Amino acid sequence: MGSRLLTKIVAVLITIVLLLLLSTQITPEDIIITLKNINPVYLVSGFILYTGTYVFRAWRFHILLNKEVSIKDLFQITCVHNMMNNLLPARTGELSYIYLLKTRQKKTTGEGLATLIIARIFDFMVISFFFLVLFLSIDNLVPGAAILVVTGVLFLLFGVFLLFGVLFYGNVLLKIFEKFAHYINFKKFHAGDYLLKKSEDTFQCFEKFKNGSMNLHLSV
Repeated sequence: MGSRLLTKIVAVLITIVLLLLLSTQITPEDIIITLKNINPVYLVSGFILYTGTYVFRAWRFHILLNKEVSIKDLFQITCVHNMMNNLLPARTGELSYIYLLKTRQKKTTGEGLATLIIARIFDFMVISFFFLVLFLSIDNLVPGAAILVVTGVLFLLFGVFLLFGVLFYGNVLLKIFEKFAHYINFKKFHAGDYLLKKSEDTFQCFEKFKNGSMNLHLSV
C-alpha cells in the first residue's frame, strides 16, 4: 500500500470520526433548520471569502518559498495545515505545514520552519496593528484602555524587531545558540544534535530570504 493511499485512508477515517463526534453534539434536524434559515447569498459569499483567505495564504507561502512551489500545491497544504491547527491543541498543528512541505514538495525542515516563522511574525504584526487601530478609533474608551493601547504598541514593535532580528542577525543568534549548546554539551544527545542541524538549516534559509526574494518583497 502506497504512502499516499494510506494518508488518504487515514484522512477519511479521521473525518468520519470527527463527524460522528459532531453528531453527538448536534442533531441533523438542527443542521437542516440552520441551513434553511441562512440566506443563500450570505452562505455563498462566506464560502468565497473563506476560500479566498486560503488562496492568499498559499500565495504568501509561494512568495516566501521563492515561487519554487506552485500556489495550487500550497493551497492543498494550507487547507490541511489550518485544519490541523483547529483540531490539535496548543498550535501543534503548525508542524503539519513543515511535514507536508517536506514529504510532498521535498523541501527541507529548515525551509518549512523558516517560512512558517516569517509568516507568523507578519501575522503577529498585522494583528497588533489592527488591534491599535481598533482601540484608537473607539470613542469614550473605558478606564485602563490606555494600557491596552500601550501593550499593542509594544507587541507591534516586538514583532518588527523580531522580524529584522531573525533576518539580519540570524547568524549571530545561531552562534550564541551553538556556544550555549556546546557549553552544556547538548550535542551529545541525539535530539540535541538534530535540533542544532535543523537550526542551522533554518537560519541558512533566513539568510537566503534576506539576500533573495524576501529582500526584494520587503523593499517593494
